[in-house]
Amino acid sequence: MPTTDWRTELRQAVTIARATFGGFLQSDIMPQGLQASAIIWAAAFLAAPTLFLSAQGLAKYALLQRYMPHLVERVLWDDRGLFILLSAGSIGLVCVVTWDTLFPMRRDVFVLGSLPLPTRVQAVGRLGGLFALFVAFAAALNVIAALTFSMASALRIEAAVRGVPAHLAATVAADAFVFFGLTTIQGVLLVCFSRRVAERFAPILQMLTVVAVLLALLFEEVLRSATAAALQRGDIGDPFLRWFPLAWFLGIYELLAGTSRPIMVWLGLRGAFWSVTPLLMTVALYVFAFRRLCARAMETSARSASFPLFRFVSATIRKLLVRHPTEQAVCAFTLRVLARSRRHRMLMAIYVGGALALIATSVLPLILEPDAAAVARPTAGLLAPPLILSAALAVGFRALIAIPVDLPARWVFRTCSLTPLRVGGGLHKAGLLVVVLPVALTAWIPAAALWNTAMAWRHALFCTTLSVLLLELLLMRFSGVPFAKQYIPGSSRFHMLWPFYLTCFLTYTYTAAAGERELLRDGGLSGAVIFLGSAAIAAASARWWSLWHAPELSFDADIPDAMFQGFNLSEGVAAHAVATRHASGSSA
Repeated sequence: MPTTDWRTELRQAVTIARATFGGFLQSDIMPQGLQASAIIWAAAFLAAPTLFLSAQGLAKYALLQRYMPHLVERVLWDDRGLFILLSAGSIGLVCVVTWDTLFPMRRDVFVLGSLPLPTRVQAVGRLGGLFALFVAFAAALNVIAALTFSMASALRIEAAVRGVPAHLAATVAADAFVFFGLTTIQGVLLVCFSRRVAERFAPILQMLTVVAVLLALLFEEVLRSATAAALQRGDIGDPFLRWFPLAWFLGIYELLAGTSRPIMVWLGLRGAFWSVTPLLMTVALYVFAFRRLCARAMETSARSASFPLFRFVSATIRKLLVRHPTEQAVCAFTLRVLARSRRHRMLMAIYVGGALALIATSVLPLILEPDAAAVARPTAGLLAPPLILSAALAVGFRALIAIPVDLPARWVFRTCSLTPLRVGGGLHKAGLLVVVLPVALTAWIPAAALWNTAMAWRHALFCTTLSVLLLELLLMRFSGVPFAKQYIPGSSRFHMLWPFYLTCFLTYTYTAAAGERELLRDGGLSGAVIFLGSAAIAAASARWWSLWHAPELSFDADIPDAMFQGFNLSEGVAAHAVATRHASGSSA
């Protein structure tokens, strides 16, 4: 058998790397014409805060140098630390979103395994695609910021010249620590445990990553102040400097930018070690365990028999809540997809992780309060967590049912005599189980532990009624079988309407919690519950009326008008892609 030339293997690895990189940015659920615009908007959303920070520094450092020169170093530490946190947090979210594609998938093994390619070529190609993904997002997050911030903050030409590589080195090192640290954890799970164990731990790790990233961003001012104070003390034995990564990468920044503090050398070396180590471990996983990773991708995780408690709960739900066979089928299908689909579990973990991070910002200051009386009475911070969880679960549920599981398999629904009314009923009851039941428990248990059962029941009733109203409003315009339509991104126009959505979220959570606190203190909570319940019944009636008069189930996606106009991307191309996909699906 002839030996393959190394140039041929290199070309093959490059081809696999390109295909792998393209696979990170593509999805079977999204039309080809809309992928480029979605990626551009995502990159712009992640890079926008750094541009605002750079513009802010144009006048700030000149004024500081003239009037308060002793504060320049401290302010530089704060701003550089903020850039590091923003960059590392953004790359962490990118890693969470692309979690399922970071290592070989079943489709990759099916395609490449049948080709006469050496294992080393496949491993190098996959690894090259992973590096390309990291480099692409690291460059998008940091290159422009390095140029603009270095020029805005530099007081001398020499500082501006040294600031660009220092900024890039520090932020890219932090990005490598986060990105390759997560890939190492995922790879170790796949190699050392079964696929079933890895799939069960994946949502937990994704949720914890989102919580850690959002907490770091929400408490960034406290973290930067603590880091700056530790740097000023200059004690090499300070636990904060030893174990907090922000100090390490800030040490890289200061060491390359030029500093007279000896402690920055030790911190920079520590940061360099922890940025290179996860990268080397990821390379080792690909090089030495690629066959095992491919074997894990081919495994089908075994489904264990359900516990007697689960069977009892399922039978109770079918007997009391979901009685019609069609509604039972739709409800069970919805719940199983949310529990078993890796893509949907990952997205729900992101929503729940974001909610837990916001809950921590409301609860932690009260728990850490030295006065024990801070949690002895209802406050907006203690009443808001169930509403935050309610918003995350309801919005997540509505977003996930629009994302298909396997479009070619939806012919099963087309052959069944399903009516919009029964499908809507099963979907609605699944939403009640996913959203309302956890919110009721989250509201009742802490309130009963902190205060009394009477107040716990009132708090749970208020949160439950408000959650039902939100769910009814979110499901108002949804029609069709869940997970059976092609996904069209941008229909919510979040990039344009985010102030409106943010206002609605704050009103639903913190403003409603403050209003509930006043009603609990002065009375009148019963009237508010009756009003909210009446609004929920009205919304449900309008939705049922529209479903009753719907002619038939729709399996086609509606293309939003004027999507992504700001980048001059042709909506006609996107529409043509969707129409072509629909035509091919109908002809099949």
